[in-house]
Amino acid sequence: MIQIMNKLDLAIWYGEHSTQVFLLFAAPVALLWYFYFEPHDQQELTWVVIGGVAIVYFWSVKYLRTFCYDVVSDYAKKFSNKPDIIYPTSEDLIDRIDIEIISIIDEQREEKGDYFKIIGNIDLVEPNDLFERLGKLKVLGYIHSTPKRLTLTSLGLQTLDTNVLPKATVPAKFSVLVARAKIQLEEGNFNGVSDTVNILFEDILRNRIDEQLQEKLDETWDEIRRKSIVKRNFDKVSLGELVAACRYLNIISQGSMDDHILSSFMKLRTPQKHSTGDGLDLQQSAKSAFDLASVFIRHWFK
Repeated sequence: MIQIMNKLDLAIWYGEHSTQVFLLFAAPVALLWYFYFEPHDQQELTWVVIGGVAIVYFWSVKYLRTFCYDVVSDYAKKFSNKPDIIYPTSEDLIDRIDIEIISIIDEQREEKGDYFKIIGNIDLVEPNDLFERLGKLKVLGYIHSTPKRLTLTSLGLQTLDTNVLPKATVPAKFSVLVARAKIQLEEGNFNGVSDTVNILFEDILRNRIDEQLQEKLDETWDEIRRKSIVKRNFDKVSLGELVAACRYLNIISQGSMDDHILSSFMKLRTPQKHSTGDGLDLQQSAKSAFDLASVFIRHWFK
């Protein structure tokens, strides 16, 4: 980690002092060339010296750019394998700092997305956190990275549209599940999408019941079980039973938008007679499940 941080600091320092870096390469060589060589040798070696300085300079630049790309890619792989979000986000899975980073990348379009120009203008977070966020933004489809540059995708550009403002503040523990479902959908793990969305809905409803009942949770849950609204303990109850409990507790109104979304998802999870079981059918079901989750969190956490 120390080695990585040193290189990140070097890349950021270069972004802030690119002109000085060039002089750092050129000045010593120029002085050596001027004072050490005779005039007739200087004429013969002029282009050799210029070429040598240029090669060393541009090789070092390429090396640092590639390093930046590799670090972003490493964090993207890490996030893809295990999404990690520690701050509340919008329904789009990004927070204020992410939007600021996206905005700075957009402002650097004239610099063709140069890593150094971008990271040299971002002082909102520490280098390691910055590259971790860039990795997340890459996985979620907001930015595109190559060994030469960072650019915004169409989704990234949409976040800068002031007419499409986020409407929800989603706790990090739920944003992680939405991110996991999105990644599973893109990777073709369609059964995983439905399972993750099911866990998301269960956790959201269980969390709301816990918040509403607090110290009366055990007593009230026993009452709900006696009335046969649910059959299992609170920590093991299914989504269908949680929905029934939420209706009983007036957390969800029957026929409301939230109720319709949850009912639609539960029907989606139930094997249908017309289901073919092929890949296309599974893909459509997974996409529908993710779309329902996206609409639900936007409405629930608004």
